[in-house]
Amino acid sequence: MSHAELTGQSSAGLKAFRLIANIIWLPLGLVLAVAHLAHAVLMFITIIGIPLGLQDIKLAGISLFPVGKRVVTKELREAARVANAQDQLAAYRQPKGGSSYVSIENGRDARRIGQR
Repeated sequence: MSHAELTGQSSAGLKAFRLIANIIWLPLGLVLAVAHLAHAVLMFITIIGIPLGLQDIKLAGISLFPVGKRVVTKELREAARVANAQDQLAAYRQPKGGSSYVSIENGRDARRIGQR
């Protein structure tokens, strides 16, 4: 999960640093990703190795561009995504241009007042 997605914050300076660091890392990351993919293929030969092969595929993706990523639990990832979605929804629902919205109790009807 990206740092910006986890914290809800992002800055141009950090984005530039992450881009430069990931470009510098790319040659080594490419070798590491190919090694993880080759290991995953070998793990898929046995039934017991299939879960390990799946994890190797995930590691191959992370090893390409690791700077700015965080390893978190599934629960924390989902909670961060839900919180970000709620923040975006709240931003969309804020009135623009000085008008305000009045919503009816059942939530199906909303009308704009203030500007004509």
